[in-house]
Amino acid sequence: AAEWTEPYKRLALIHLEQDLPDSAFAVYQQVLKMTPGDADIHNNLGFIYSLNGNLNEAKAAYTRAIDLSPNAETLRDAQNNLRIIESIQSGKIRARHILVKTETEAQDVLQKLKGGGNFVDLARQYSIDPSGQDGGATGFFSPGDLHPDFEAAVMKLKPNEVSGVVQTPLGYHIIWRIN
Repeated sequence: AAEWTEPYKRLALIHLEQDLPDSAFAVYQQVLKMTPGDADIHNNLGFIYSLNGNLNEAKAAYTRAIDLSPNAETLRDAQNNLRIIESIQSGKIRARHILVKTETEAQDVLQKLKGGGNFVDLARQYSIDPSGQDGGATGFFSPGDLHPDFEAAVMKLKPNEVSGVVQTPLGYHIIWRIN
């Protein structure tokens, strides 16, 4: 019954937390049969589609979530997710970076990353770039938006890969390509 869907939605979230997106997807599909107008389910399905690289399905799910959103928080979340998918589909790139003054500092941070350090935390701690407070997020950018040396280094990386030390006129970077 529609009034008993919350436990199943929580179960799906547990599956996602345990890195079991296929199990979460199966639960959401069943719950969606009972409550087809649940914006949160459509939003979460969009996330699973995007994890699996099904960007068109993700876009459709996020659009449906926007259409069904019962409150500003769900609407804002779905709109943000849709913007991310559209940026990726239009060829924009997203990365994070840690900028330091010297190559020695950069090598030290790189060693901390290789030792299991968290990129976002290290960016907050060591980066001299204002984006450091946001975990080094560059946001989405197109070729030609940033310094050519930085962009060239990003383009050499595969998605979810971290660079070695990269020098630009601003200093020394360690770059994590997100998509």
